[in-house]
Amino acid sequence: NGTMDWSFPGSTPVPKMGIPVGIHSPEGYSFLIMKQKTPLLTLIAASLGLVTAQADPFSVSSYTFEPGEGWTSQPPTSSMRAAELKFDAPSAEDDQDPVAVFFYFGPSDGGGIDANVARWKGQFQGGPTAEEVVDLDNGGKIGILSGTFLESMGGPFSGNTTPKDEYRMLAAILPSEQGAIFIKLTAPEAIADETRAAFEDLVRGAKE
Repeated sequence: NGTMDWSFPGSTPVPKMGIPVGIHSPEGYSFLIMKQKTPLLTLIAASLGLVTAQADPFSVSSYTFEPGEGWTSQPPTSSMRAAELKFDAPSAEDDQDPVAVFFYFGPSDGGGIDANVARWKGQFQGGPTAEEVVDLDNGGKIGILSGTFLESMGGPFSGNTTPKDEYRMLAAILPSEQGAIFIKLTAPEAIADETRAAFEDLVRGAKE
C-alpha cells in the first residue's frame, strides 16, 4: 500500500487549560467539552428505547455538527466517546446500522494525530488493503480504509478480536487549537458505501 498523506501543516498551539469534564485517555488527560442540545428527558427516553431521538445540532470541542437526514443520536457506550450517531443505512438490519463515534482527547490529541491514524490502520488484519484520503475545505481530512477489520470483543483494551472480511472504515480528523476531533465509523463495505455521502456531509458541514 502507498502511504497516504494524513499530515496537517504547522503545529497545534496548546490553549489555556479548561475545566476537565472527564479523564478518559490512557495517554493522559482528556477534556470533554460537549454541548448536547437534545432535552435530557428525550435522551433518557431514547436510552430506554421509548423513542428515537432525532439528532439535533451538537458541539464537540470548538466544532458544531448539524446531522442531516438519516442520523439519530444515541448515548455514548463508553466514557471515552464524546458522542455517537447512528445512520439508517437502507440495506442494514436494525442491529447493523453503522455508528459514527466522536472522540475528543483535549490538547494531547490522545497521543497525537499520527498515533491515532496508526491505531486505525492497526485495526485491519495486515493493514488496510485500500486507503483513500480526502482533504476538506474546513482543514480536516476524511479517510476511507478497507480490508479485514479486527472487531474488538470485550472492550478496546481486551486484546480479543474477531476478523471481519470486506469491511470499510470511514474516518475523519478535524484539527483545532483545543485539540483535534476524531470520528470513526466501521461497517461492511456495502453498508459503508451507502453511508459515505452522509458521513462526508456531516464532517464537511462542521463549523468552528
